[in-house]
Amino acid sequence: MSDPRSLLERESRRFIQQDGAFERLVRRRDRKRRNQRIAAGFVGIAVFVAAVWIVTSGLSFDRTETPAVPGPAETGPTYNGPTYTLGPVTNEDLAVGESFMQAWVDGDGEAAAAMFAPDATFDGFQPAVFPALYDWFRAGGWTFEGGGCGRHGGGGEPGAPLDVVGCGFTFENDLTRALGMRPVPKDLSFVIEAGRIETAWFGGGGDCCHNMFGSPDPLRQDLTGPGPDLFGAVWDMFIEWLSTSHPEDFGRMYDPDYGYPVSGYPILDPGSIALWERYTDEFVASPQELARSFTEWMASQSFEVQASRICMTATDEFWATKRADNLQRSDAAFYSTLARISEETLAELRAIPLETEADRAAMDAFVPHAERLIELSRQQAEAAAAGDHKRLNELGGEWSNLWFSVWPPPWGCLVSGWGF
Repeated sequence: MSDPRSLLERESRRFIQQDGAFERLVRRRDRKRRNQRIAAGFVGIAVFVAAVWIVTSGLSFDRTETPAVPGPAETGPTYNGPTYTLGPVTNEDLAVGESFMQAWVDGDGEAAAAMFAPDATFDGFQPAVFPALYDWFRAGGWTFEGGGCGRHGGGGEPGAPLDVVGCGFTFENDLTRALGMRPVPKDLSFVIEAGRIETAWFGGGGDCCHNMFGSPDPLRQDLTGPGPDLFGAVWDMFIEWLSTSHPEDFGRMYDPDYGYPVSGYPILDPGSIALWERYTDEFVASPQELARSFTEWMASQSFEVQASRICMTATDEFWATKRADNLQRSDAAFYSTLARISEETLAELRAIPLETEADRAAMDAFVPHAERLIELSRQQAEAAAAGDHKRLNELGGEWSNLWFSVWPPPWGCLVSGWGF
């Protein structure tokens, strides 16, 4: 077993207030905004085709790369990132993942912590952090619904050498409820040996170490990383509001230099958690005002951030409709819904003010490409309605070829579906 004094010493570093936390957040935020202007290219809307192509072609979106193991943080406490050996995943491992997700959904921190091996990590922390983490969740009204667990990262078949256990869940909190958002999907990944969890992190399969609470977090919208995050913009606005409205307490609540990537994590001592509860209640006190504030905040962000949010919302709407109506790829309604939502999304994208020549050139190049993809979706709907499966397959091939001809897309998507 770990020496209790050593464990407490390591955990206590999480709760030490860091001097100048607010100033560091502001510098990091300003640097992010400069970089967003410089690096126009792919962040945001980039998935018009991605998932729908995956859906229409029937291919898997599992990754095969071994996740990078994070190193020490540049500043602040050392991040204890996962070290592990991938796969193969057994049925017994999947059962451990399912048991953990039940404890996660139930908010049973002690039961969750007991499933970890000595010296294991969860999200870079020792599992002793669970009780405090759940106190923080309760302060913000976080609730969870568990999904299933499967073999992720290496092919999904029993015995695959590069697999981890991947489990999905959805969450809501006081912020999402105030904005009328649907439950937000998220993944947890596990490496399990001999019935005990060796390490776990936010992210699906090969997507290692998504910092769920980092802000600003440029990897949140990185298409080569964990994928788009519907909650990200809401969280960023909340953290910015905290840092500017309550700078006297912000450094006691949030460490901008902690996490992976080094981008922030809530401080989990009792005094901090009490402040989180107080200021969350203040922030969501007027849902209508909050919605207006969020709209105004988004309008002040870069083109990439605004476009990304539009596309992620469209993705959520499409896949929620698919699930609710039980749409299949052979259904005309699948393709007509895709065409309708994609067309509406394109109209929203075109309404964003374009402040740079690069943004205007990218949009000019993207629009005819997107319009052709929408037209192909309409033709697929007609073929499906007529029962013309040969024509449907031909159109699917043309759709996929058009997507591949511009991969990676020039920053853009209309509907995305990585992981949904």
